[in-house]
Amino acid sequence: MQQVIYADVLIFLNTVITFLLLLTVKQFTGASAGAGRLLIASFAGGVYSLIILAPKMNIFLMLAAKAAMCVSIVFIAFKAGSIRKMAKSALLFLAFSFLYAGIMYSLSCLFDTSFFSVNNGSVYFDLSVYSLIIISAVIYAVIRVLRKRFFTPSPEDMIYSADIFYRGSSVKVNALLDSGNSVKDIYTGKPVIILSAERAKCLTGVNLPDVPGEGDIPIRLLPVNALSSKKLLPAFTADSAVIFCDSISREVKGPCVAVTDNELGGEKYQALISGDFF
Repeated sequence: MQQVIYADVLIFLNTVITFLLLLTVKQFTGASAGAGRLLIASFAGGVYSLIILAPKMNIFLMLAAKAAMCVSIVFIAFKAGSIRKMAKSALLFLAFSFLYAGIMYSLSCLFDTSFFSVNNGSVYFDLSVYSLIIISAVIYAVIRVLRKRFFTPSPEDMIYSADIFYRGSSVKVNALLDSGNSVKDIYTGKPVIILSAERAKCLTGVNLPDVPGEGDIPIRLLPVNALSSKKLLPAFTADSAVIFCDSISREVKGPCVAVTDNELGGEKYQALISGDFF
């Protein structure tokens, strides 16, 4: 009996699967990725799955297409800033894709069914939409539990979301956990948040790097050995900061905030924190 494949269902299911695979890669790398980029990359993966309907390709053309697809999806999702990070994310995406396909194939053999078929490196599962989504979600949940239990991402790759509060104002930033940043407030001994001038102005309303002590903000100069150099940065004590990682939050009372006019990571991150916050 010839199998019927509906293009719209094929794209939808592979979009869902690609989204879960990208979430898994994000869990293991700590890469920064907004929901919009993840959805666009996932849809690209769903559209690519239409290759299963094309005539059978030779092995080299199939591998080239698979590699190009993988790199494109990872770049759209994470916009990796270096070749090393791009390669790491792409290899993890491929590894989890093969793992997912292997699990689904094992289930097909276990229950003696024929819902698993493959062509041109693309896989099709002849299951109901709800069954496939539930199975995929369960696989993702198991991988996430295993990651939290047995795997710790390298600190230098971790980007956290953080809220900083000062005198009734607050600012939300992405904060890179910088393993080379071990500076502490020389007065309180608390760890230091190095904040971009743009975000600091949003928080305080003044240009701190240009005019230390402007207004009624108590400013001090703090020696900082980070950003690949030693500097004296204007600093002040915030009311509090809350740092988020997955569903876990860590609140720090009275953190020291040092302000830099360096660009830091642009849209990717606007602050640096150290492991001392955890």
